[in-house]
Amino acid sequence: MIRGIQDECGNTQQTMKRIIRAFTTFLRREYEPIPVDEECVAYMADAGQRALTTVWRDLLEKPILLEDVHIAVRKGGKNKDPGSDGIGLEFYKENWAKIQDDIGAMMNQMFMERNLSAQQKHGVIVCLPKSSDPTTPADFRPITLLNTD
Repeated sequence: MIRGIQDECGNTQQTMKRIIRAFTTFLRREYEPIPVDEECVAYMADAGQRALTTVWRDLLEKPILLEDVHIAVRKGGKNKDPGSDGIGLEFYKENWAKIQDDIGAMMNQMFMERNLSAQQKHGVIVCLPKSSDPTTPADFRPITLLNTD
């Protein structure tokens, strides 16, 4: 647990509310959106579509195979933290025979309909200390815990 952190003004914050505010202020500034030229983005996206042959484009649009999902599940590392749903990769590995059809259907629904639920997009940011004595938000490495699915 973080007991105190220096904010952007160098003041040490010790209440949970102020510590969270210091981190929030730092992370918002650190990861604020980069302005881009929307026309250039559209041009690049269009250029990528035209570069693919019809055969490759059709191949990439095919439904996800259950075996491909199973390979991804098996390759996942051990002891990974679960996301906000609390379901870790071990659950998928241990129960694959029971849940494989549902997982395959869910993956294809997400892919084919290009639709993720709000819960599937939700992540929890955890800040890991970079050193043994972190004093500012910059001394932490933020990671986002996403739900396994």
